[in-house]
Amino acid sequence: MKSDYFIIESIPQDDITDGIIFNDCLKSTRQFNPVYRFVKDIAEFNSAMREYVSSGYKYLFISSHGDFENINLLDGVINAEDIADMPLSFDGRRIFMSTCQGGSYLFAKSFIRKGAYSVVGCPDSLPQIIAVAMWTTMAAILLEDVGLHYRELDGSVSLLADIYNIQLKYFSFIRNESSMKEYTYERNKERVRKVYPI
Repeated sequence: MKSDYFIIESIPQDDITDGIIFNDCLKSTRQFNPVYRFVKDIAEFNSAMREYVSSGYKYLFISSHGDFENINLLDGVINAEDIADMPLSFDGRRIFMSTCQGGSYLFAKSFIRKGAYSVVGCPDSLPQIIAVAMWTTMAAILLEDVGLHYRELDGSVSLLADIYNIQLKYFSFIRNESSMKEYTYERNKERVRKVYPI
């Protein structure tokens, strides 16, 4: 599997499009060859998800408005149950949710049930200017840790939460168990770990 990024974005063009900014940052490093797809509706989103799975890219970055159970497209809504019902496998993939409240139990459960290794996102409202800065910082961090295994991801998420003073969540599968771990990161606080059934 390629340690690279497939970016799906559905943000109005007159808004701050953090997905395309993240894409450009990754490309500028010359260590990554990200794929960027702008989608408008449910059909285009589903098509991009199929393309992502067939691409062999390990990392999926979703940029849109939304809440704890919805990805708001320009025309339509994808909810966490829609993800769970997709006839796709996310085995071994890592998901990054650049949406308001995208770091939710519902999205994490849906992706991890479909085989994803992990889901990272903010459980609260995520100001777009913070999203842009945060993911740009992530691109810089990735220059050191292209493989992005658990230790690197844990340290990166902790650093981002500290720099931007936001709460971030990192959900991860538990091998050979029908449950997942939830790690919560906040500035000047110890990481909190919980376990949930899936």
